[in-house]
Amino acid sequence: MKRTGFTLIELLVVIAIIAILAAILFPVFAQAREKARQTMCLSNENQIGLAIMMYVQDNDEVLPNRKNEPKVNWKTYINPYVKSRQVWVCPSDPYRGLDADGSSFPANYAANTDSGSGDPLIQPFIDCNGWWGGPCPNSAHLSQLTQPSETIGIVEFEGSYSDYRVTTAPYWGITWAGPGSLMFAGHNGHSNFWFLDGHCKSLRPLQTLDTVDGGSADTNMWTIDGTSFTSHGATDPTSKGYTNLEYAQTYPSFN
Repeated sequence: MKRTGFTLIELLVVIAIIAILAAILFPVFAQAREKARQTMCLSNENQIGLAIMMYVQDNDEVLPNRKNEPKVNWKTYINPYVKSRQVWVCPSDPYRGLDADGSSFPANYAANTDSGSGDPLIQPFIDCNGWWGGPCPNSAHLSQLTQPSETIGIVEFEGSYSDYRVTTAPYWGITWAGPGSLMFAGHNGHSNFWFLDGHCKSLRPLQTLDTVDGGSADTNMWTIDGTSFTSHGATDPTSKGYTNLEYAQTYPSFN
């Protein structure tokens, strides 16, 4: 007698093959989608970086302060050069709130801010609260950047602030207390960075830190001269267990 259909075993074999192929291909599709989002995020950072450089050229080569007065931060200063609210949003970052400075901008991108000392010789963007009469006298100048191609300016952040402080001198940064205290590293374990020479790059968090401070880079990309945080008086990161960068590396996404 001629068969007119599949047997149960044949049908189960076909279903099993389809399931195996789906299990193999779906992660690939997810990685490809995330790669596209990462590229879009890099484009956003590039536009933000161009806006910063235009602001700097119009203001005697002085970098904008991270914060200078209520409801005003670095995003407020450069927004006239951006003119697109969507640029401030990373398509992969699950945080969709506004920054806590009250400036009404999304909080996905943060400035590499000083450790609270107001010293631009350590990190490029400083707080200048209370100085409302014009440019802050301690604001960093481009001439102070001895290695701008290896100095981080803007980083992705999962918190609600417009600044990312990798350390709080003389101690390492706040011990991990949830997604809000971390750099965002959800691009397949990488984060996007804008450097002060104008280029953008995707790196794993610990690739931005020198080996003296527990990272894998030859230089510390968070200080304007490449010196280690340890040389600036920060305690050994291993004395507090994981640093924020290590947590971001271990827990790259909180979707």
